[in-house]
Amino acid sequence: MDLRHLEVFNAVMRTGTTVGAAHLLCASQPSVSNTIRHLEDMLGFDLFDRVKGKLVPTEEAKMLFKQAQDVFDAFANTRRMVEEIQGNRRGSLTLVATPTVGNSVLPAAIAAFVRSRPEVKIIIEIDRLEKVVQMVECGAAELGVAINPFGLPTVCIEPLAKAPMVCVLGKNHPLARTNVISPRDIADLPLISFSRDTVLGRQIEAAFAHSGCARKINIEVRYCETACALAQKGAGIAIVDQFVLMGEAVFSNLAVRAFEPKIEAKMCLIRSKLRRLSRVSQRFVSVLAGQMERKRPGILSAARESSASRPDTETV
Repeated sequence: MDLRHLEVFNAVMRTGTTVGAAHLLCASQPSVSNTIRHLEDMLGFDLFDRVKGKLVPTEEAKMLFKQAQDVFDAFANTRRMVEEIQGNRRGSLTLVATPTVGNSVLPAAIAAFVRSRPEVKIIIEIDRLEKVVQMVECGAAELGVAINPFGLPTVCIEPLAKAPMVCVLGKNHPLARTNVISPRDIADLPLISFSRDTVLGRQIEAAFAHSGCARKINIEVRYCETACALAQKGAGIAIVDQFVLMGEAVFSNLAVRAFEPKIEAKMCLIRSKLRRLSRVSQRFVSVLAGQMERKRPGILSAARESSASRPDTETV
């Protein structure tokens, strides 16, 4: 006796006829009848009496049906779980991200994902870039999201979106009237920037060197959110990636201007080459990619348009 026999038996007991059982199981009536006969042959006793074309359960059938209820319930629960897994509605997802994307881009994508999949458990960690890559590499997180991450032999880096870095400053700063800001424009002004041991810091350092200027950091920070908050308070000028400006953080006194030479920031997905993504993770990646596609026109184009017509006004 196997699960298929029990499934057919359960359906006949519930509906009272082989026709009803066949409809319930999306099977043919002859196949249901044959399965019941086969089951009776294996058991060595009758399960139903055929009375005037009807199936009447025997006492043995009633005993078996009562005993098998736990099996029927477990089977039904398992089938529901399979359907939920197939529809990406069951499972868990562990994400790790750097603060820039973890606090700006990811919340909207996670909210869109869980609205249709409330049973999926999501764990999100926010950490520095090195830890993000390490967590994905060792399997502590299934997916990582970061700006300009470095690669490792066992880690795959997949670009999701890219945008040039921008200059942020208080909206009443004199340079807010300038559409494009260069290293020479800010070489002698208070600069909020990243240390040389960070990817963004090295990229900004190279841009200054290319322009023949030395980068003099007045306030050293690790994260773009900190740089934006300081710039908004008038502590200096910062060069940040645009993704930090896509979140819910309110930078009401911040102006955004193009920075040249161009520094491209890439928001990337980080996953292991050694492990296949779960169906839940694959679906989340699709939702995140869709979110970024809708944001693709970016902040910089809007900032340029605003700055051309209203140089003193907020452009974020």
